Amino acid sequence: MDKELKEILKDVKTAVAASADSGTKPYDTTATVVRVDGSTAWVHIPGGVDETPVSKSIDCAAGDTVRVRISGGKAWITGNDSAPPTDDTAANTAKATADSAASTAKAAADVVGKQQNHFWHDDGGAHVKGMTDGYQTTVNAHGLSVENSDGKEMAFFGVDEDGDSIATIGATDEAHQEMDYRSLSLIDKEKTPFFEVKDLRDKAGVAVLESTHYGDGKTVEFSTNWYIVEIEGIIIDGDAYPTDSVTVDSSHVVFDSPPADGATIVITFTANSRFLKSMTFGTRGEQSKEGGMSFVNGIECVASGSESHAEGWWTKATGMCSHAEGWGTKAQYDYQHVIGAFNENLEEDLFEVGNGSLGGNYKNAFRVTRKGEIYAEGGVYSGGVNILEKVYPIGSIYMSTNNVSPETLFGGKWERIQDRFLLAAGKTYSAGSMDGEAKHQLTTEELPDHKHTFTTDKEGAHTHSLGHVLGNSGGDWTGDTAGNLSGSGRKFGYIDSNYGIKTVTNTGSGGEHTHKGTTEGAGGTGYHNNMPPYLAVYVWQRIA
Repeated sequence: MDKELKEILKDVKTAVAASADSGTKPYDTTATVVRVDGSTAWVHIPGGVDETPVSKSIDCAAGDTVRVRISGGKAWITGNDSAPPTDDTAANTAKATADSAASTAKAAADVVGKQQNHFWHDDGGAHVKGMTDGYQTTVNAHGLSVENSDGKEMAFFGVDEDGDSIATIGATDEAHQEMDYRSLSLIDKEKTPFFEVKDLRDKAGVAVLESTHYGDGKTVEFSTNWYIVEIEGIIIDGDAYPTDSVTVDSSHVVFDSPPADGATIVITFTANSRFLKSMTFGTRGEQSKEGGMSFVNGIECVASGSESHAEGWWTKATGMCSHAEGWGTKAQYDYQHVIGAFNENLEEDLFEVGNGSLGGNYKNAFRVTRKGEIYAEGGVYSGGVNILEKVYPIGSIYMSTNNVSPETLFGGKWERIQDRFLLAAGKTYSAGSMDGEAKHQLTTEELPDHKHTFTTDKEGAHTHSLGHVLGNSGGDWTGDTAGNLSGSGRKFGYIDSNYGIKTVTNTGSGGEHTHKGTTEGAGGTGYHNNMPPYLAVYVWQRIA
Protein backbone atom coordinates (compact mmCIF):
# COMPACT_ATOMS: atom_id res chain seq x y z
CA MET A 1 0.00 0.00 0.00
CA ASP A 2 1.61 3.30 -1.10
CA LYS A 3 1.74 6.52 0.82
CA GLU A 4 -1.09 8.14 -1.10
CA LEU A 5 -3.52 5.30 -0.25
CA LYS A 6 -2.50 5.36 3.41
CA GLU A 7 -3.30 9.07 3.57
CA ILE A 8 -6.73 8.46 2.00
CA LEU A 9 -7.56 5.72 4.48
CA LYS A 10 -6.33 7.91 7.31
CA ASP A 11 -8.66 10.71 6.20
CA VAL A 12 -11.60 8.29 6.02
CA LYS A 13 -10.89 6.91 9.48
CA THR A 14 -10.56 10.41 10.91
CA ALA A 15 -13.86 11.45 9.36
CA VAL A 16 -15.73 8.44 10.67
CA ALA A 17 -14.29 8.88 14.15
CA ALA A 18 -15.10 12.56 14.16
CA SER A 19 -18.66 11.78 13.11
CA ALA A 20 -19.09 9.20 15.85
CA ASP A 21 -17.58 11.38 18.57
CA SER A 22 -19.26 14.60 17.57
CA GLY A 23 -20.72 16.41 20.49
CA THR A 24 -22.48 19.06 18.35
CA LYS A 25 -26.02 19.80 19.47
CA PRO A 26 -28.78 19.04 16.93
CA TYR A 27 -29.73 22.01 14.72
CA ASP A 28 -31.80 22.72 11.57
CA THR A 29 -30.75 24.60 8.45
CA THR A 30 -31.75 25.09 4.81
CA ALA A 31 -29.78 23.83 1.84
CA THR A 32 -29.97 23.50 -1.92
CA VAL A 33 -30.09 20.04 -3.49
CA VAL A 34 -27.20 19.65 -5.94
CA ARG A 35 -27.87 16.09 -7.05
CA VAL A 36 -29.63 12.92 -5.95
CA ASP A 37 -28.02 9.46 -5.88
CA GLY A 38 -30.54 6.83 -4.85
CA SER A 39 -31.44 7.37 -1.21
CA THR A 40 -28.77 10.05 -0.75
CA ALA A 41 -29.14 13.73 -1.67
CA TRP A 42 -26.07 15.89 -2.06
CA VAL A 43 -26.80 19.43 -0.87
CA HIS A 44 -25.01 22.74 -0.55
CA ILE A 45 -25.37 24.34 2.85
CA PRO A 46 -24.93 28.14 2.92
CA GLY A 47 -21.47 28.98 4.18
CA GLY A 48 -20.19 25.57 3.20
CA VAL A 49 -17.67 24.82 0.47
CA ASP A 50 -18.20 21.16 -0.41
CA GLU A 51 -21.31 19.14 -1.13
CA THR A 52 -22.81 17.46 1.92
CA PRO A 53 -24.52 14.03 1.72
CA VAL A 54 -27.85 13.84 3.56
CA SER A 55 -30.45 11.08 3.90
CA LYS A 56 -33.25 11.59 1.35
CA SER A 57 -36.04 10.85 3.80
CA ILE A 58 -38.28 13.19 1.77
CA ASP A 59 -38.54 13.26 -2.04
CA CYS A 60 -36.53 16.02 -3.65
CA ALA A 61 -34.83 16.89 -6.89
CA ALA A 62 -31.77 18.84 -7.92
CA GLY A 63 -32.37 22.56 -7.33
CA ASP A 64 -34.92 22.12 -4.54
CA THR A 65 -34.59 24.11 -1.33
CA VAL A 66 -34.88 21.71 1.57
CA ARG A 67 -34.76 21.80 5.38
CA VAL A 68 -31.99 19.68 6.88
CA ARG A 69 -31.57 18.36 10.45
CA ILE A 70 -27.93 17.81 11.56
CA SER A 71 -27.25 15.78 14.72
CA GLY A 72 -24.40 13.61 15.97
CA GLY A 73 -22.49 13.66 12.68
CA LYS A 74 -25.58 12.69 10.65
CA ALA A 75 -27.92 14.75 8.45
CA TRP A 76 -31.28 14.12 6.86
CA ILE A 77 -34.00 16.08 5.03
CA THR A 78 -36.96 17.12 7.17
CA GLY A 79 -38.89 19.19 4.58
CA ASN A 80 -38.96 20.43 0.98
CA ASP A 81 -39.72 24.17 0.63
CA SER A 82 -39.80 24.10 -3.20
CA ALA A 83 -43.44 24.05 -4.33
CA PRO A 84 -43.30 23.45 -7.19
CA PRO A 85 -39.61 22.45 -7.60
CA THR A 86 -37.30 24.84 -9.50
CA ASP A 87 -37.23 24.77 -13.29
CA ASP A 88 -35.00 22.58 -15.43
CA THR A 89 -32.43 25.30 -15.91
CA ALA A 90 -31.36 25.26 -12.31
CA ALA A 91 -31.61 21.49 -12.29
CA ASN A 92 -29.41 21.19 -15.37
CA THR A 93 -26.86 23.51 -13.80
CA ALA A 94 -26.91 21.46 -10.65
CA LYS A 95 -26.59 18.27 -12.68
CA ALA A 96 -23.59 19.64 -14.50
CA THR A 97 -21.99 20.44 -11.18
CA ALA A 98 -22.86 16.97 -9.95
CA ASP A 99 -21.45 15.34 -13.06
CA SER A 100 -18.24 17.23 -12.57
CA ALA A 101 -18.04 16.09 -8.95
CA ALA A 102 -18.82 12.55 -10.03
CA SER A 103 -16.08 12.61 -12.62
CA THR A 104 -13.66 13.84 -9.99
CA ALA A 105 -14.72 11.05 -7.65
CA LYS A 106 -14.44 8.47 -10.45
CA ALA A 107 -10.95 9.64 -11.23
CA ALA A 108 -10.01 9.23 -7.59
CA ALA A 109 -11.62 5.80 -7.58
CA ASP A 110 -9.63 4.78 -10.65
CA VAL A 111 -6.43 5.76 -8.88
CA VAL A 112 -7.40 3.80 -5.79
CA GLY A 113 -8.59 0.88 -7.90
CA LYS A 114 -5.09 0.36 -9.09
CA GLN A 115 -4.21 -0.35 -5.45
CA GLN A 116 -6.31 -3.57 -5.31
CA ASN A 117 -9.60 -1.60 -4.94
CA HIS A 118 -8.96 -0.81 -1.30
CA PHE A 119 -10.99 2.43 -1.47
CA TRP A 120 -13.50 3.70 -3.99
CA HIS A 121 -16.68 5.77 -4.32
CA ASP A 122 -19.83 5.04 -6.30
CA ASP A 123 -23.60 5.58 -6.05
CA GLY A 124 -23.65 3.47 -2.91
CA GLY A 125 -21.23 5.73 -1.10
CA ALA A 126 -17.60 5.41 -0.07
CA HIS A 127 -16.15 1.90 0.24
CA VAL A 128 -13.17 0.45 2.05
CA LYS A 129 -12.11 -3.08 1.28
CA GLY A 130 -9.40 -5.33 2.66
CA MET A 131 -8.31 -8.27 0.50
CA THR A 132 -9.87 -9.03 -2.87
CA ASP A 133 -12.08 -11.81 -1.45
CA GLY A 134 -12.59 -10.26 1.98
CA TYR A 135 -15.19 -7.98 3.53
CA GLN A 136 -15.96 -4.46 2.37
CA THR A 137 -17.25 -1.45 4.25
CA THR A 138 -19.63 1.17 2.93
CA VAL A 139 -19.93 4.60 4.53
CA ASN A 140 -22.87 6.74 3.43
CA ALA A 141 -25.39 9.18 4.87
CA HIS A 142 -27.22 6.41 6.74
CA GLY A 143 -24.16 5.01 8.47
CA LEU A 144 -21.52 2.31 8.15
CA SER A 145 -22.29 -1.02 6.42
CA VAL A 146 -20.11 -4.14 6.36
CA GLU A 147 -20.72 -6.68 3.59
CA ASN A 148 -19.22 -10.07 2.80
CA SER A 149 -17.65 -11.06 -0.50
CA ASP A 150 -21.09 -12.01 -1.86
CA GLY A 151 -22.41 -8.52 -1.22
CA LYS A 152 -24.62 -9.57 1.72
CA GLU A 153 -24.79 -7.13 4.57
CA MET A 154 -23.18 -8.55 7.71
CA ALA A 155 -23.42 -5.49 9.94
CA PHE A 156 -24.84 -1.99 9.87
CA PHE A 157 -24.41 0.94 12.27
CA GLY A 158 -26.32 4.13 11.59
CA VAL A 159 -29.88 5.48 11.54
CA ASP A 160 -33.18 4.07 10.29
CA GLU A 161 -35.75 5.82 8.15
CA ASP A 162 -37.10 7.64 11.22
CA GLY A 163 -33.67 8.98 12.07
CA ASP A 164 -33.31 6.72 15.15
CA SER A 165 -29.98 5.10 15.90
CA ILE A 166 -29.91 1.40 15.02
CA ALA A 167 -27.41 -1.41 14.65
CA THR A 168 -27.90 -4.76 12.90
CA ILE A 169 -25.63 -7.80 12.76
CA GLY A 170 -26.17 -10.56 10.19
CA ALA A 171 -27.32 -10.92 6.59
CA THR A 172 -30.47 -8.97 5.69
CA ASP A 173 -32.16 -11.90 3.93
CA GLU A 174 -31.40 -14.43 6.67
CA ALA A 175 -31.41 -14.49 10.47
CA HIS A 176 -29.80 -11.32 11.80
CA GLN A 177 -29.75 -9.03 14.78
CA GLU A 178 -31.28 -5.60 15.22
CA MET A 179 -30.22 -3.34 18.03
CA ASP A 180 -31.16 0.19 19.03
CA TYR A 181 -30.83 2.13 22.26
CA ARG A 182 -33.87 0.28 23.65
CA SER A 183 -33.41 -3.32 22.62
CA LEU A 184 -31.39 -6.06 20.99
CA SER A 185 -33.20 -8.57 18.76
CA LEU A 186 -32.29 -11.68 16.78
CA ILE A 187 -34.74 -11.91 13.87
CA ASP A 188 -35.23 -14.76 11.42
CA LYS A 189 -35.69 -14.25 7.67
CA GLU A 190 -39.46 -13.90 8.13
CA LYS A 191 -38.73 -10.94 10.45
CA THR A 192 -39.98 -12.90 13.48
CA PRO A 193 -38.06 -12.08 16.69
CA PHE A 194 -36.21 -15.10 18.02
CA PHE A 195 -34.05 -13.37 20.60
CA GLU A 196 -34.97 -10.07 22.16
CA VAL A 197 -33.74 -7.94 25.05
CA LYS A 198 -35.60 -4.79 26.08
CA ASP A 199 -35.14 -2.18 28.74
CA LEU A 200 -37.92 -0.38 30.59
CA ARG A 201 -38.35 2.44 28.08
CA ASP A 202 -41.32 2.26 25.75
CA LYS A 203 -40.68 3.33 22.16
CA ALA A 204 -43.95 5.27 22.21
CA GLY A 205 -42.71 7.24 25.19
CA VAL A 206 -44.02 7.30 28.75
CA ALA A 207 -44.44 9.95 31.40
CA VAL A 208 -41.50 10.27 33.72
CA LEU A 209 -43.85 10.49 36.71
CA GLU A 210 -47.56 9.76 36.93
CA SER A 211 -49.68 10.85 39.89
CA THR A 212 -52.18 8.34 41.24
CA HIS A 213 -54.07 7.78 44.48
CA TYR A 214 -54.27 4.78 46.72
CA GLY A 215 -57.67 3.27 47.47
CA ASP A 216 -58.06 5.33 50.63
CA GLY A 217 -58.12 8.48 48.54
CA LYS A 218 -55.69 10.19 50.90
CA THR A 219 -52.23 8.95 49.98
CA VAL A 220 -50.68 10.27 46.77
CA GLU A 221 -48.41 8.01 44.77
CA PHE A 222 -46.08 9.01 41.97
CA SER A 223 -45.00 6.18 39.69
CA THR A 224 -42.51 5.94 36.86
CA ASN A 225 -41.30 3.35 34.39
CA TRP A 226 -37.79 4.21 35.40
CA TYR A 227 -36.08 2.45 38.28
CA ILE A 228 -35.59 4.96 41.11
CA VAL A 229 -32.28 4.48 42.84
CA GLU A 230 -32.37 7.37 45.31
CA ILE A 231 -34.46 10.48 46.00
CA GLU A 232 -32.19 13.52 45.99
CA GLY A 233 -34.76 16.19 46.80
CA ILE A 234 -38.44 17.21 46.78
CA ILE A 235 -39.79 20.75 46.34
CA ILE A 236 -43.49 21.59 46.69
CA ASP A 237 -44.56 25.11 45.59
CA GLY A 238 -40.98 26.30 45.98
CA ASP A 239 -40.47 24.91 49.49
CA ALA A 240 -38.30 21.93 50.33
CA TYR A 241 -40.19 18.85 51.46
CA PRO A 242 -38.48 16.34 53.82
CA THR A 243 -37.48 13.23 51.92
CA ASP A 244 -37.96 11.09 55.01
CA SER A 245 -41.71 11.79 54.75
CA VAL A 246 -42.00 9.75 51.57
CA THR A 247 -41.61 6.06 50.84
CA VAL A 248 -39.59 4.98 47.81
CA ASP A 249 -40.10 1.53 46.31
CA SER A 250 -38.20 0.96 43.05
CA SER A 251 -40.47 2.99 40.74
CA HIS A 252 -42.93 4.53 43.23
CA VAL A 253 -42.80 7.63 45.43
CA VAL A 254 -45.55 7.63 48.07
CA PHE A 255 -46.26 10.76 50.15
CA ASP A 256 -47.28 10.24 53.78
CA SER A 257 -49.60 13.26 53.50
CA PRO A 258 -50.98 14.37 50.14
CA PRO A 259 -49.87 17.74 48.72
CA ALA A 260 -52.58 20.32 48.09
CA ASP A 261 -54.50 20.13 44.84
CA GLY A 262 -52.75 22.07 42.11
CA ALA A 263 -49.45 22.12 43.95
CA THR A 264 -46.28 22.20 41.89
CA ILE A 265 -44.15 19.22 42.81
CA VAL A 266 -40.54 18.78 41.74
CA ILE A 267 -38.89 15.44 42.53
CA THR A 268 -35.20 15.01 41.82
CA PHE A 269 -34.04 11.42 41.84
CA THR A 270 -31.28 9.21 40.57
CA ALA A 271 -32.83 6.77 38.11
CA ASN A 272 -31.65 3.80 36.11
CA SER A 273 -33.38 3.45 32.76
CA ARG A 274 -31.26 0.43 31.81
CA PHE A 275 -33.12 -1.88 34.17
CA LEU A 276 -33.95 -4.93 32.07
CA LYS A 277 -37.60 -5.20 31.08
CA SER A 278 -37.67 -8.50 29.20
CA MET A 279 -35.54 -11.02 27.40
CA THR A 280 -36.76 -13.52 24.83
CA PHE A 281 -34.73 -16.36 23.37
CA GLY A 282 -37.21 -18.23 21.20
CA THR A 283 -40.83 -17.17 20.78
CA ARG A 284 -43.57 -16.00 23.10
CA GLY A 285 -47.11 -17.31 22.87
CA GLU A 286 -49.59 -15.22 20.91
CA GLN A 287 -51.45 -14.17 24.06
CA SER A 288 -48.30 -13.59 26.09
CA LYS A 289 -47.69 -10.26 27.75
CA GLU A 290 -44.21 -9.14 28.67
CA GLY A 291 -43.92 -9.07 32.44
CA GLY A 292 -41.34 -6.66 33.82
CA MET A 293 -37.96 -8.35 34.08
CA SER A 294 -39.44 -11.44 32.41
CA PHE A 295 -37.39 -14.04 30.58
CA VAL A 296 -38.36 -16.58 27.91
CA ASN A 297 -36.13 -19.32 26.59
CA GLY A 298 -38.08 -21.68 24.37
CA ILE A 299 -40.98 -22.02 21.95
CA GLU A 300 -44.47 -20.52 22.45
CA CYS A 301 -43.80 -19.72 26.10
CA VAL A 302 -45.62 -17.20 28.29
CA ALA A 303 -43.83 -15.10 30.91
CA SER A 304 -46.37 -12.44 31.82
CA GLY A 305 -45.74 -12.34 35.56
CA SER A 306 -43.43 -9.68 36.94
CA GLU A 307 -39.88 -11.12 37.16
CA SER A 308 -41.22 -14.38 35.71
CA HIS A 309 -39.25 -17.01 33.80
CA ALA A 310 -40.58 -19.52 31.23
CA GLU A 311 -38.48 -21.96 29.27
CA GLY A 312 -39.04 -25.09 27.23
CA TRP A 313 -42.15 -25.68 25.13
CA TRP A 314 -45.62 -24.27 25.85
CA THR A 315 -44.68 -23.33 29.40
CA LYS A 316 -46.52 -20.54 31.25
CA ALA A 317 -45.20 -18.41 34.11
CA THR A 318 -47.97 -15.96 34.98
CA GLY A 319 -47.40 -15.48 38.71
CA MET A 320 -45.03 -12.87 40.12
CA CYS A 321 -41.49 -14.26 40.41
CA SER A 322 -42.78 -17.57 39.03
CA HIS A 323 -40.74 -20.09 37.06
CA ALA A 324 -42.03 -22.72 34.62
CA GLU A 325 -39.84 -25.05 32.60
CA GLY A 326 -40.22 -28.27 30.69
CA TRP A 327 -43.20 -29.12 28.48
CA GLY A 328 -46.65 -27.71 29.05
CA THR A 329 -45.96 -26.76 32.67
CA LYS A 330 -47.82 -23.90 34.38
CA ALA A 331 -46.81 -21.67 37.29
CA GLN A 332 -49.90 -19.50 37.70
CA TYR A 333 -49.35 -18.37 41.29
CA ASP A 334 -46.75 -16.07 42.85
CA TYR A 335 -43.29 -17.48 43.67
CA GLN A 336 -44.02 -20.93 42.26
CA HIS A 337 -41.34 -23.08 40.63
CA VAL A 338 -42.58 -25.82 38.32
CA ILE A 339 -40.63 -28.33 36.23
CA GLY A 340 -41.48 -31.49 34.29
CA ALA A 341 -44.49 -31.91 32.03
CA PHE A 342 -48.18 -30.97 32.28
CA ASN A 343 -48.40 -30.46 36.04
CA GLU A 344 -51.57 -30.04 38.07
CA ASN A 345 -51.01 -26.49 39.29
CA LEU A 346 -52.19 -25.95 42.88
CA GLU A 347 -52.16 -22.58 44.61
CA GLU A 348 -51.02 -24.16 47.89
CA ASP A 349 -47.77 -25.40 46.31
CA LEU A 350 -44.41 -23.66 46.02
CA PHE A 351 -42.68 -26.39 44.03
CA GLU A 352 -44.14 -28.98 41.66
CA VAL A 353 -42.74 -31.71 39.42
CA GLY A 354 -45.28 -32.59 36.75
CA ASN A 355 -45.47 -36.00 35.10
CA GLY A 356 -48.63 -35.57 33.04
CA SER A 357 -49.13 -35.73 29.29
CA LEU A 358 -51.08 -34.20 26.43
CA GLY A 359 -54.83 -34.42 26.37
CA GLY A 360 -55.57 -32.81 29.73
CA ASN A 361 -53.71 -35.44 31.77
CA TYR A 362 -52.34 -33.10 34.43
CA LYS A 363 -50.69 -34.67 37.47
CA ASN A 364 -47.73 -34.25 39.81
CA ALA A 365 -45.02 -36.72 40.73
CA PHE A 366 -43.74 -34.54 43.57
CA ARG A 367 -44.74 -31.29 45.25
CA VAL A 368 -43.87 -29.12 48.24
CA THR A 369 -46.52 -26.87 49.76
CA ARG A 370 -46.10 -23.40 51.15
CA LYS A 371 -46.36 -24.97 54.63
CA GLY A 372 -43.36 -27.19 53.93
CA GLU A 373 -45.40 -30.36 53.44
CA ILE A 374 -43.91 -32.88 50.99
CA TYR A 375 -45.99 -35.13 48.75
CA ALA A 376 -44.45 -37.84 46.57
CA GLU A 377 -46.55 -40.11 44.38
CA GLY A 378 -43.84 -42.77 44.24
CA GLY A 379 -41.41 -43.96 46.89
CA VAL A 380 -38.95 -41.70 48.64
CA TYR A 381 -35.40 -43.04 48.45
CA SER A 382 -32.23 -42.49 50.46
CA GLY A 383 -28.94 -44.03 49.40
CA GLY A 384 -30.78 -45.97 46.72
CA VAL A 385 -33.14 -47.56 49.26
CA ASN A 386 -36.80 -46.69 49.67
CA ILE A 387 -37.33 -44.84 52.97
CA LEU A 388 -40.24 -47.18 53.71
CA GLU A 389 -37.85 -50.16 53.49
CA LYS A 390 -35.58 -48.51 56.05
CA VAL A 391 -38.29 -47.52 58.52
CA TYR A 392 -40.75 -50.40 58.05
CA PRO A 393 -39.14 -53.31 56.16
CA ILE A 394 -41.27 -56.38 55.37
CA GLY A 395 -42.20 -58.14 58.61
CA SER A 396 -42.37 -54.91 60.64
CA ILE A 397 -45.16 -54.36 63.16
CA TYR A 398 -47.09 -51.10 63.26
CA MET A 399 -49.32 -50.26 66.24
CA SER A 400 -51.70 -47.36 66.78
CA THR A 401 -54.90 -46.47 68.60
CA ASN A 402 -56.14 -44.98 65.28
CA ASN A 403 -57.73 -47.35 62.81
CA VAL A 404 -55.76 -46.01 59.83
CA SER A 405 -53.88 -48.62 57.85
CA PRO A 406 -50.15 -47.96 57.40
CA GLU A 407 -50.71 -48.98 53.80
CA THR A 408 -52.50 -45.66 53.41
CA LEU A 409 -49.83 -43.77 55.34
CA PHE A 410 -46.63 -45.30 53.99
CA GLY A 411 -47.49 -47.63 51.14
CA GLY A 412 -46.60 -51.30 50.93
CA LYS A 413 -48.97 -54.17 51.80
CA TRP A 414 -50.02 -54.74 55.40
CA GLU A 415 -52.05 -57.43 57.21
CA ARG A 416 -54.20 -56.69 60.26
CA ILE A 417 -53.44 -58.70 63.46
CA GLN A 418 -56.40 -59.05 65.83
CA ASP A 419 -56.96 -60.40 69.38
CA ARG A 420 -53.32 -61.40 70.00
CA PHE A 421 -50.57 -60.38 72.40
CA LEU A 422 -47.01 -59.87 71.17
CA LEU A 423 -44.33 -62.16 72.65
CA ALA A 424 -40.59 -61.66 72.34
CA ALA A 425 -39.10 -64.51 70.27
CA GLY A 426 -36.32 -66.68 71.70
CA LYS A 427 -35.21 -70.30 72.03
CA THR A 428 -38.61 -71.45 73.13
CA TYR A 429 -40.78 -69.36 70.81
CA SER A 430 -39.64 -68.69 67.21
CA ALA A 431 -40.44 -65.39 65.44
CA GLY A 432 -43.70 -65.53 63.56
CA SER A 433 -45.10 -68.54 65.42
CA MET A 434 -48.60 -68.25 66.86
CA ASP A 435 -50.29 -70.20 69.68
CA GLY A 436 -52.21 -69.70 72.89
CA GLU A 437 -55.88 -69.31 73.76
CA ALA A 438 -57.89 -66.46 75.16
CA LYS A 439 -59.58 -68.77 77.83
CA HIS A 440 -58.81 -72.22 79.23
CA GLN A 441 -60.64 -74.92 81.27
CA LEU A 442 -58.35 -76.77 83.67
CA THR A 443 -58.19 -80.57 83.51
CA THR A 444 -57.42 -83.02 86.39
CA GLU A 445 -53.98 -83.59 84.93
CA GLU A 446 -53.28 -79.85 85.05
CA LEU A 447 -54.07 -79.71 88.81
CA PRO A 448 -51.16 -80.08 91.23
CA ASP A 449 -50.98 -83.31 93.32
CA HIS A 450 -52.88 -82.76 96.62
CA LYS A 451 -55.08 -84.46 99.37
CA HIS A 452 -57.74 -83.44 101.91
CA THR A 453 -57.89 -84.66 105.64
CA PHE A 454 -60.38 -83.94 108.40
CA THR A 455 -61.19 -84.86 112.09
CA THR A 456 -64.32 -84.49 114.22
CA ASP A 457 -64.56 -82.85 117.61
CA LYS A 458 -64.05 -84.93 120.78
CA GLU A 459 -67.53 -85.27 122.27
CA GLY A 460 -70.36 -87.79 122.78
CA ALA A 461 -69.50 -89.51 126.15
CA HIS A 462 -72.71 -91.38 127.39
CA THR A 463 -74.22 -94.36 129.36
CA HIS A 464 -76.85 -96.98 128.50
CA SER A 465 -79.86 -98.13 130.70
CA LEU A 466 -80.64 -101.81 130.97
CA GLY A 467 -84.19 -103.07 130.57
CA HIS A 468 -85.88 -105.48 133.04
CA VAL A 469 -88.66 -108.08 133.23
CA LEU A 470 -91.22 -108.89 135.84
CA GLY A 471 -92.14 -112.44 136.97
CA ASN A 472 -94.12 -114.23 139.69
CA SER A 473 -92.37 -116.11 142.40
CA GLY A 474 -92.86 -119.74 143.00
CA GLY A 475 -92.16 -120.93 139.49
CA ASP A 476 -89.56 -121.08 136.78
CA TRP A 477 -89.73 -118.58 133.80
CA THR A 478 -87.64 -116.91 131.13
CA GLY A 479 -87.95 -113.58 129.43
CA ASP A 480 -86.27 -111.04 127.18
CA THR A 481 -85.03 -107.58 128.12
CA ALA A 482 -87.23 -104.76 127.24
CA GLY A 483 -85.41 -101.82 125.77
CA ASN A 484 -82.27 -101.08 123.73
CA LEU A 485 -78.71 -101.96 124.46
CA SER A 486 -75.78 -99.71 123.66
CA GLY A 487 -72.17 -99.45 124.47
CA SER A 488 -70.69 -102.58 125.95
CA GLY A 489 -73.94 -103.89 127.60
CA ARG A 490 -75.31 -107.30 126.76
CA LYS A 491 -78.73 -108.82 126.68
CA PHE A 492 -79.33 -111.40 129.49
CA GLY A 493 -82.24 -112.99 131.32
CA TYR A 494 -83.05 -114.16 134.83
CA ILE A 495 -84.57 -117.28 136.27
CA ASP A 496 -85.86 -116.81 139.67
CA SER A 497 -88.34 -118.17 141.93
CA ASN A 498 -89.67 -117.50 145.18
CA TYR A 499 -88.01 -113.99 145.26
CA GLY A 500 -90.29 -111.61 143.44
CA ILE A 501 -88.80 -108.52 141.42
CA LYS A 502 -85.05 -108.07 140.60
CA THR A 503 -83.71 -104.77 139.39
CA VAL A 504 -80.60 -104.46 137.09
CA THR A 505 -78.31 -101.35 137.31
CA ASN A 506 -76.74 -99.19 134.32
CA THR A 507 -73.90 -100.40 132.00
CA GLY A 508 -70.39 -98.94 132.03
CA SER A 509 -69.26 -95.79 129.96
CA GLY A 510 -68.23 -96.24 126.22
CA GLY A 511 -65.48 -93.44 126.23
CA GLU A 512 -64.51 -90.57 123.74
CA HIS A 513 -63.85 -91.41 120.01
CA THR A 514 -63.36 -89.87 116.41
CA HIS A 515 -64.87 -90.44 112.98
CA LYS A 516 -63.04 -90.41 109.52
CA GLY A 517 -64.47 -90.30 105.91
CA THR A 518 -64.63 -88.51 102.41
CA THR A 519 -66.21 -85.06 101.75
CA GLU A 520 -68.54 -84.30 98.84
CA GLY A 521 -67.30 -82.52 95.63
CA ALA A 522 -67.23 -78.63 95.38
CA GLY A 523 -66.38 -75.93 92.70
CA GLY A 524 -67.62 -75.24 89.11
CA THR A 525 -66.70 -76.03 85.48
CA GLY A 526 -65.64 -72.45 84.38
CA TYR A 527 -62.51 -71.29 82.42
CA HIS A 528 -59.17 -70.18 83.77
CA ASN A 529 -57.97 -66.56 82.88
CA ASN A 530 -54.55 -65.11 83.63
CA MET A 531 -54.89 -61.85 81.47
CA PRO A 532 -52.89 -58.94 82.96
CA PRO A 533 -54.06 -55.29 82.78
CA TYR A 534 -53.97 -54.21 79.10
CA LEU A 535 -54.40 -51.42 76.49
CA ALA A 536 -56.03 -52.58 73.25
CA VAL A 537 -54.46 -51.14 70.04
CA TYR A 538 -54.68 -51.69 66.29
CA VAL A 539 -51.81 -53.83 65.01
CA TRP A 540 -50.62 -54.47 61.44
CA GLN A 541 -47.76 -56.53 60.05
CA ARG A 542 -46.17 -55.59 56.74
CA ILE A 543 -46.25 -58.56 54.35
CA ALA A 544 -45.09 -56.94 51.06
